Amino acid sequence: MYNSEQHYNHLYSTTHREFEFCAESEEELTNWQEAFRDRLRQALGLHNI
Repeated sequence: MYNSEQHYNHLYSTTHREFEFCAESEEELTNWQEAFRDRLRQALGLHNI
């Protein structure tokens, strides 16, 4: 029988997240922030302004 909670738990646990946060150093944090900001600007269309 279909169980939506199990379905979504499985879906979210196996999906690759482009900007999953897993930095363990300040340098990794900085790199993650820069990449995320660039992608966010693109998604919001701010690179066109």
